[in-house]
Amino acid sequence: MPRAKLAKLAVDELRKEILRRTRVLPKLMAMREALDKKIAELQGLGEPQAAPKRGRRKLAKKRVKRARRASRPGSLAGKLVEVFQGKKRLSLAEAIKAVLTADYKTKSKNFSTIVGMTLAKDKRFRRVRKGVYALKG
Repeated sequence: MPRAKLAKLAVDELRKEILRRTRVLPKLMAMREALDKKIAELQGLGEPQAAPKRGRRKLAKKRVKRARRASRPGSLAGKLVEVFQGKKRLSLAEAIKAVLTADYKTKSKNFSTIVGMTLAKDKRFRRVRKGVYALKG
């Protein structure tokens, strides 16, 4: 008979399930110890192994620190803030033209997508309507 999910059980049914599990626990622990002994015999160690610890294992290797990429003096978001200063709102196309005329250098093949993502994700901008953004505040 399949067991019901615990989240759907009533409180008294949960208590019964807890009691059932606590009754079975010593038997399961004894079975685990017996299996540990058999494993130790098969490996030829003579002593039973300690039960493996639960949780995350620590990495034995040290992580290699990589050199950080040099940050550009004018980030795209920073240039966009400069462009939006003094202007009420700009469309995506206007923002792209203004950033490129403000000497922002890019080699991106899909620069409009990157500008759109920056405007959508950066907290300093708000969306007025589709394709139109303004500075917050």
